Amino acid sequence: MLVQRKKWPCVLLLATLASGLTTAVSARENVSPATFAATNSLHLKTMITEAISAFENTERNSWSHYIDRYENEEGDISSSTEHYDAGQPAGQRWTLLTLNGKQPSDKAQRKYQQKRQKQREKNSENQEQSFSISLQELIQTATLTLNSEDTHFVYANFKVSLPRIGEDASKHLTGLLSYNKQHQFIESIEISNTAPFSPMFSAEITELTIQFNFQKIDSAVLPLSNQMTMKGSWAFFTEINEVSKDTYRDFNRISDTEQNPQAK
Repeated sequence: MLVQRKKWPCVLLLATLASGLTTAVSARENVSPATFAATNSLHLKTMITEAISAFENTERNSWSHYIDRYENEEGDISSSTEHYDAGQPAGQRWTLLTLNGKQPSDKAQRKYQQKRQKQREKNSENQEQSFSISLQELIQTATLTLNSEDTHFVYANFKVSLPRIGEDASKHLTGLLSYNKQHQFIESIEISNTAPFSPMFSAEITELTIQFNFQKIDSAVLPLSNQMTMKGSWAFFTEINEVSKDTYRDFNRISDTEQNPQAK
């Protein structure tokens, strides 16, 4: 990765759409893509905007889950499994279970907890999730346009904003999302570059693909996986070739009293 080998942060949760949109979505089932594009562009933007707002307001700390992480940087492979326990007090919710297929050493545990502590200080104890990109920043809703539509999905293109890599670099990124009609949530997002770009001096990214996949459990939309592929060069001579993937599993909702026993 670039400089200190930090991974690009990935935002991974989207909320369900408002229930009032159900009838409107169902009524579009047999509408052609051309008609949809002509008469429902504004509705498409409203639909996605409301989905983003719902995500931003979702209580994400109430779901315990596991994360399996994998990263390959120029052949240097690492992996880990982490557990988030929503029933524990703030500051004690994250546990590193495995590191490169083995039980982590005490030193690795301390390093991991120090990293989590820094994230808590940055985001506040009420936002301990590993998602640090705001969807309101990532998806420029004013640029949403219909790509295609079939029986099950609506596909929409949008321009991407990633402030951490700079405004000029973001101009070379484009996004495609898929909206699940039946279950009424955004099932996937794919971001890719349209041309090489330089997020910082002496670095050129020739290929960048980020994929987010989501699942719906009850009324909650939760991450399923996210993957990043990045290629390019650093200081003209050093090759950048990285693949990373996070897989989320075994979600379990914790009640309010389990999160706060004093509420009993």
